[in-house]
Amino acid sequence: MYIPWIRCIQGGSDLCAVGGGLREPAWQLSSHTVQQRRGVAQQSCLHGEQSVPRSAGFGVANLLAWFRYHQAFQMLNREFDAMIRTDEIQYLQKQGILVELNTATQCSRCGSDRGQKMKLDVHRVLAGQIDFLDITEKREPVIVSGLDLGPCVKTWTPEYLSMHDSGLPVVAHVSQGPDLDFLSKNFTYNTMPFSEVVTQAATSTSSFYYLRSLASEEKTKSPAEFSRDFPTLASDFHLPDFLPRDRIFSSVLRIASANLSLWTHYDVMDNVLIQVRGEKTVTLFSPSDALNLYLQGDKSLVSSVEEPDLGKFPALAKATRFEAVLRPGDGLFIPALWFHSVRSASFTVSINVFWRHLQESLYDKKDVYGNKDLLPAVQAMHGVEKALRHLKSLPKDYQDFYARRLIRVIETNFLQSPLYGETNK
Repeated sequence: MYIPWIRCIQGGSDLCAVGGGLREPAWQLSSHTVQQRRGVAQQSCLHGEQSVPRSAGFGVANLLAWFRYHQAFQMLNREFDAMIRTDEIQYLQKQGILVELNTATQCSRCGSDRGQKMKLDVHRVLAGQIDFLDITEKREPVIVSGLDLGPCVKTWTPEYLSMHDSGLPVVAHVSQGPDLDFLSKNFTYNTMPFSEVVTQAATSTSSFYYLRSLASEEKTKSPAEFSRDFPTLASDFHLPDFLPRDRIFSSVLRIASANLSLWTHYDVMDNVLIQVRGEKTVTLFSPSDALNLYLQGDKSLVSSVEEPDLGKFPALAKATRFEAVLRPGDGLFIPALWFHSVRSASFTVSINVFWRHLQESLYDKKDVYGNKDLLPAVQAMHGVEKALRHLKSLPKDYQDFYARRLIRVIETNFLQSPLYGETNK
């Protein structure tokens, strides 16, 4: 596990010395101040080994990356990489902040000194060893491995799926590039036979295909239900026993071309993404990182979270990225409001099951996709818009003053952690 050694460029002092031991002043870099605390660095590595420099002196690193690593270390008891990306370094250098990538440090056991952005691997548990209620209550993503999904894991080849075309047309996303972006609409909706979507997704080298199944009838009024919409395939798939059958809202068949990436978004319902064929990587961000993701509605303006343009989206560097690699027999629990994007490494087939984990009256009855904001939240946003109209009638200095008071009221009453320092509750 790579442990970054930190030196403040502006102050010139080491934040971390060999053997741990942190100094206690607040160091400021790129407008972010972090009060270092004694003892954090002494934990060093999940393997229990002390990080030591390979050469004399300490490399200089990005304090923001250290802060994210610091937070993550206290959150998780699982394997993860705490890295610094070269594009983050380049961005800070463009802002006039002298930052160099530290390549002089490695874990004495892991031997890792790579320079890439921090990511946290999503926790993985075996299907026979889970308390699913406990998992859902913790509100963090978890991979459940070793699911008994039935014969579909072996039989659902492109050829087999094509042979089980019900005859009803489906609507697929078709794009000339691999990265689908809902906001820029860089794809078209094509109505075509199911068998053609499968064949093209499995073989096409010039276009990329993505199917998110809809209801076979009354597509705009009913949520998808896999067993009803694909009756000739339904017997091949076994729904995991731990899912709350009495609260299931929809079950969606997803098929994607190799290398296809889906935009970053959130859903308002809990769901499990079940991998049947192929491999895909899901990148997730906590709801607490919402302000770092450049939202427009429930979608992020950042088209690629894997290789983001930090010059255009600098706040994304502050977000903690979680990563889940799904293979056949895996199911990823995605809590409501967790942002996620998906990239398929190969031709992939998945089934996505959504359920209402809150009381039914909170949800929009016309929502067939499971991504419309909850009714009280919509009403609250309308109230904010009304409040802003009132503030606009005031002089600029009054707008600023009362806007800050409103922010503090919201922060004090609703946020689990303050945005701008300690509140005076």
